[in-house]
Amino acid sequence: MQTGLQAGLKIMLFLFLLLPASGSEAAIMGDPVTVCPTPSPYKTSQATSTVSFSWAPVSDGANYQAYWVRTDINQTGSVQTTDNTSITFLGLDSGHYRFYFATNCGTESSSYVIIDDIYIH
Repeated sequence: MQTGLQAGLKIMLFLFLLLPASGSEAAIMGDPVTVCPTPSPYKTSQATSTVSFSWAPVSDGANYQAYWVRTDINQTGSVQTTDNTSITFLGLDSGHYRFYFATNCGTESSSYVIIDDIYIH
C-alpha cells in the first residue's frame, strides 16, 4: 500500500518528465522551431569581371553572407558579410561561377541559396 507521500512523488516525477528541459526538448514536444529564412537573390547586372546581386530584406536578418566558386577550376572566393541587401563581386577572372547566399539571424544561419552557371567574360 502506498502512502500519500509516495503517490505525490510519483505524480511529481510524471509531471517533471512531461515538461521540456530546454529548447531541443521543446522542439521534440511539438513547439515551433525558429529557422533563419533564406534570402532570394537575383542578378541585377553583369559586366567584364563584375556581377551584382540584390534581394529583399529578410525578417530578422541581422546580415548576409555571400561567396563565389569558380566551377571550371574549383576555386573558392572568400566569404563576404554585408548588412546590405545587395552585393557586387569585383575583379572576377573569365570563367564559370556559382554564387552562394545565406542569412545570419543572431546565432543561427539559413541554408545557402545557390545561383548557378554564370559565365564571366
